[in-house]
Amino acid sequence: MATNADIMHQIVQKDYLIDQFAQQAIMLALNYNFDGIDLDWEYPCLNNDRFRFNILLEYFRSYIDSFDLKLTLSAAIGAGYDTLKNCYSLDGLVKNLDYINVMCYDYNTIYNTYTAYASPLFARPEETGNDATLNTNFTINYLLEQNVPREKIVLGVNAGGHTFQLD
Repeated sequence: MATNADIMHQIVQKDYLIDQFAQQAIMLALNYNFDGIDLDWEYPCLNNDRFRFNILLEYFRSYIDSFDLKLTLSAAIGAGYDTLKNCYSLDGLVKNLDYINVMCYDYNTIYNTYTAYASPLFARPEETGNDATLNTNFTINYLLEQNVPREKIVLGVNAGGHTFQLD
């Protein structure tokens, strides 16, 4: 069974599929009087997906602007440093999106070999290397350092929790 990520990967490989997807999503939003569209692709990391994702956003932006549609365009993006660096072209996100919803949660999950806060605001003193980047403070500051305008950043916070079973 194909996952949503697999389907998105297939869509962005062909311009005509991107065009169809953008048109149909916009028509759906307009038919139901939505205020906007939020894309949540976890995560455009395969091959050239990060660049093709920007082409998808350009199609959406072009239709919204060309027809003076009153739709907000946003995308949810991963918050981990490696994901930000390897899966997104931030310049393209800034250029095409009204808002960037940063998923500042699930920094630490069951895939870790240790227990840690799922959504830490700051690194703990003992955290070093990549572990020291797995927190909201690092993510938001990194985005600002990469010239993402603060007025486009929407901070996603965790409203859930995780449990751990220790040995």
